[in-house]
Order: sequence, then C-alpha cells, then structure tokens
Amino acid sequence: MSQSPGMSDTQKMLSAPPALRHLDPVYLEAPESRDLPHRSVMHWKRKIFHMIGIGSVGLTLAFSGIPQIYALIILAVVSALIIPCDYGRRFFPKFKEKVFNDFRFIMRDYERNNVTGMSWFLISMLLTMAIAPIEIAGLAALLLAFGDPWASVFGIRFGKTKLFGTKKTLEGLLGCFAVCTTVSLVYFSFANLVAPGMVIPAALLAGATGAIAESLPAKKVDDNFTIPLASAPALMGIVYLLG
Repeated sequence: MSQSPGMSDTQKMLSAPPALRHLDPVYLEAPESRDLPHRSVMHWKRKIFHMIGIGSVGLTLAFSGIPQIYALIILAVVSALIIPCDYGRRFFPKFKEKVFNDFRFIMRDYERNNVTGMSWFLISMLLTMAIAPIEIAGLAALLLAFGDPWASVFGIRFGKTKLFGTKKTLEGLLGCFAVCTTVSLVYFSFANLVAPGMVIPAALLAGATGAIAESLPAKKVDDNFTIPLASAPALMGIVYLLG
C-alpha cells in the first residue's frame, strides 16, 4: 500500500483497510518517530496492561481482606504521587518527554498533552470507595479492567451500528456485556455477595450495568473515570436485592 510522504503515522494507520486496522502498524519508519495510536486503532499492549493493572487492583480490593479504610488510604497516597506528576508534566518539557519515551507503548494520542487514563482511574476509585463497600468497588474495577478493552475490540473489529450519536457501537456494547457478565458470574460465584440461586441473574444484571456504563456518551470524560463510578450504585442495588 503506497503512502503519501507527508502523512503522519496515525494518518497512515487510519488510511489502512478496515480489516487491517486492528493490527499494530508495521509500516512505521522508526520507533522514535512513531505517533501514538488513535482510539480507532487496536492497541494490544495497552489493553493487556489495562487488564492486568486494573484487574489486579480489583482482585486485591475484592479478595485480599484489607480493611476498606486502609485500602482507601493506600489509594489516596498513590493518587497523591501519580496525579500531580501526570498533570504537571505538561509544564516541564524534559519530564514530559521522558514520560512519553518510557510509556509510549501504552499511551494513546490524546494522552500526549493531557492526563492519562491512570489518573482518571485513581480519581474514580477514590470516589467509588467513598460511596461503596470495598467488594463492590473491586467488582466495579474488574468491569472496567475487562469490559472496556473488549468493548473496544468488538467495536473496532465488528462495529457498524452507532450508539447515542457517538463513535461507540452496538457491537461493542454487546461484546462488553458478554465479558462483564462472565466476569461477574465468576466474581459472584466466589464472593458470596448474593444468594446461591441468584448468581446468574446477578451476573446478567451486573453485565448489563458494566455495558451501559461503558457506553455512556460522556465525550469529555474518560471511561476509566465513568465506568467504576457509574457501575457502583447499580451493583450495590443488585447485591441488596439479590443478596
């Protein structure tokens, strides 16, 4: 496929045939000149990092037995270290460049000059744990960890039907629902939060909760913020009704 020499790397990725857009670009001239991937390009390194990192937080909250107040304090300390650095790097070019070079393998193009999804996640979890029990916060984090990246996978590969006038698709919503339901089914089977006979209904409702939260048309707010915070109240209601 021929490319115009004046095109940016991201433009090259977007100009590829739709069937090839899920692949990491192999036609970029040099790693040091590579543009960060756009949302419409599959980014497996980021997705794997997302699932492992946020999934680990969710599992720790849910099953470690740590008291909620201690978990909240630890999360607050981590947030106090990371968020100011993430926001402040825009004012320090050399620091910004170092962060970019060290973490570009998991960054998106829109994060180059803005706070990253990590900061949004930390803020969201602080708020979520302030209003919800730690087990619910753990499940909300797991829905984000697995539902969000797989919604992207299904949306990029199969998405045709747009939702809410946004770029999100019905196919992504259904993929997210399937993954969140599976995660919730496993979670409720071990967490003893609902009655034994209610595990499947609870998982279906939690799956729908995660899918709807992921599909909210919040154009200027990161999914890493909206999904846990939007999911937690609904998950508390599910556990209250079916527990």
